[in-house]
Amino acid sequence: MKLFLSHQDKEARAHAAAGGQALRLQAPHGSQLTEAGLLYDQCLERLVSTTRAFGFNAVVVYFTGTERQFVFLDGPALQCAKGEATVGGLPAEAFAKIGGAS
Repeated sequence: MKLFLSHQDKEARAHAAAGGQALRLQAPHGSQLTEAGLLYDQCLERLVSTTRAFGFNAVVVYFTGTERQFVFLDGPALQCAKGEATVGGLPAEAFAKIGGAS
């Protein structure tokens, strides 16, 4: 799973279209007070199983069957996803420590 920042939507969807999983972070905005993320994946089975592994029992997939297919993550599930994501081959945690992703 590769990590993308909020302004990298096209890149995240392209990564998913190429067969990968893309976690795109969203900064808090409007009534949303905490960070959230969109997990893109073209493989529905993998998308659902990954989301369940992050602690969701009921998985809601948006835009099912399209190139925009994703699940919305927040809270502990998002933290789990960020722990597994990579940025340029490095764990996202290492990137965050040098001032990159949150």
